Amino acid sequence: MPRPTPMFSDDESAVLLALYEQPLGLLDPYGLVRELKPDVRSGTPQHKVALTGVFLAVENLILGDLVIGERVNGPDGVYFEKLKLTRKGEQAAIRERRRVAEFNKQLPEFIRRAEEVTGEMIEFEKKKKEKDRKR
Repeated sequence: MPRPTPMFSDDESAVLLALYEQPLGLLDPYGLVRELKPDVRSGTPQHKVALTGVFLAVENLILGDLVIGERVNGPDGVYFEKLKLTRKGEQAAIRERRRVAEFNKQLPEFIRRAEEVTGEMIEFEKKKKEKDRKR
């Protein structure tokens, strides 16, 4: 029986895929934030939120035995640097990359369907208002 595909948060997925693209494993949470959220400036409240999200994502991936790294103590507390995927992490990253690619391939169809439904709802509301006015 095949194992179910694990579900990752957006941050976990982004970290997993970023580490897959960086096979030398030289990334740390600060570098991941710079790479994943280039529009967020260091020292801002948004940077702190992004960094906290990456810290948590890395820890969750470590708990799942998907990532390893060296634990260090820094200005923002304990975190992991020199992050690398484990063999299990590489497999998960490949599955996640394929899942994301498939979703992106299907996204235009999802959008088209949503627009159709929205159009139908607008048309229904117009007819309902016309019917209510005639009463």
